[in-house]
Amino acid sequence: MEAEEFIASDIKGGGSRGTHQQKASAQYSGEVKASVSVSRDGRYGVGFELPRMVGTRQTSGSCERPAPYKCQQPIPTHKPWEFNDPRYMPTISGDGDPNKPNEINETRTWGEPGHLEHRVTVNLKRCM
Repeated sequence: MEAEEFIASDIKGGGSRGTHQQKASAQYSGEVKASVSVSRDGRYGVGFELPRMVGTRQTSGSCERPAPYKCQQPIPTHKPWEFNDPRYMPTISGDGDPNKPNEINETRTWGEPGHLEHRVTVNLKRCM
């Protein structure tokens, strides 16, 4: 399975002129335990728990307030980041390919593109 998590946010301040940008991404590539079901009409379902994904998190920003007030500047960061939420149990389902009845090859994306996304690719072959 190939899995990717992506988060981006861009926040602008209220009473002060401030901005805060955050980007985080993490990836996983390997094997996971999954439960697979295939119906007689070729529909399939694959359920799995997302594995621990490792990546980076970056933040930056600025803050200005009119005198005499001071504004605490955000501290930019660039550090390792991990995503793992065992409560998040995605399911991929669909119609099987009649030309490849013993395979499931599917990519799905959940979330809001460009803001919070999970992209998962599953490649399964029936053992004979």
